[in-house]
Formats: sequence, C-alpha cells, structure tokens
Amino acid sequence: MKQFFVYVVAILGSSLLLGFSERWDGYEWQFALLGVGLFAGSVKGWKRFRLSGFGLVFITAYGLFMVNSILYLLAPRILIILFSCLFGFILIRIYRNHRGAVLASWWVVVFNIIIYIEAASNEIVFWFTIVTTGIGAILGFHQQSLLLKHFFTVLFLLSAGGVLAGSLILKSYTYSFIVMLVVVIFGVGVYFAKRK
Repeated sequence: MKQFFVYVVAILGSSLLLGFSERWDGYEWQFALLGVGLFAGSVKGWKRFRLSGFGLVFITAYGLFMVNSILYLLAPRILIILFSCLFGFILIRIYRNHRGAVLASWWVVVFNIIIYIEAASNEIVFWFTIVTTGIGAILGFHQQSLLLKHFFTVLFLLSAGGVLAGSLILKSYTYSFIVMLVVVIFGVGVYFAKRK
C-alpha cells in the first residue's frame, strides 16, 4: 500500500501544482521549482520502497510533463531545459544502485531537453530517438537488464516504425532503405549482445 502511495503523491501533487499555476500568473517558475522538489521526494520514496524501475521512468516522465505544462506558454524555453537538467541531477544520487532505471530516466530527461532546443528539427529528434534507443536496447540485452531491454526496444521499434511509415508515405525510398538498414543493424547488434 505504501508503494502505491508514492505514485499517488507524485501524480496528484503534480496535477495540483499544475492547476494552481494556472490560477496564479507570474509565479510559474516557483511552481516549477515546487515540482522539482516533489520529484525529489518521489524519487526518495521510490528508492525507500524499492519500486519497479518502470515506476521511476514514469515518475520522471510525469514530472517533466508537469514542468513543461507550467512553463510552456509563459516562460522561455531555456527555463524548461534548466529545470529538466535539475531532474537529471536529482537522479545522480541513486545511479550507483539503480543503474538501469536511472539510465532509462536520464534518456527521458535528455529527450525532453532536445525537444525544447529551438535548433532541433523533427528529423533530429527522430534520429536521436532511433540511434539512442537502439544502443540502449543492445546494452540492455548485453547486460541482461529487463528494464533496458523492454523500454528501449519498444521505443526503438516505435520510432523506427514511425520514420519508416512517414518516409514510405512521402515516397522517399532511399530514406526508407536507410531506416530498414538501421533496423537490420539493430537486429544484428541484439543477436551478438545476447550471445555474450
């Protein structure tokens, strides 16, 4: 029951902060800072009760979504990037004992940062996702980490499938061939990682 309470506090607390931030204009960064504090408390609870690694990824993603929603319209993008970095720093303390969960959560943080970098195009975001999730999945198979294997393999297949479908719709066959080649390389990498 206490384990479930950690998720309830993280979700309910984030939702309340978002709701209050909509009522008080001009205090967005203070509410975002409270969101970072809530995230730190949630991570502490997650560590104490030894919850699922997917739970940490969920808490991280939901906390980032809350901060993004608070700061999106009324604050410069650099603030969202800085607050995302704070999420990453909070995770450093638990890296040694929870490497798989923290690596997956860090990926969510970096992905969030890249989305809000103005120079990042959709193509950069897609290729970042394909390459990093492919490497993460291969690393998961090599280390026999269920979290990394499942988390990154699903993201890799979704991103590669999305790019492939888009390129086929646009009849960009050269691009489609490149994506399929990447998928084949991923499959070979997984095969050799599983053999070790």
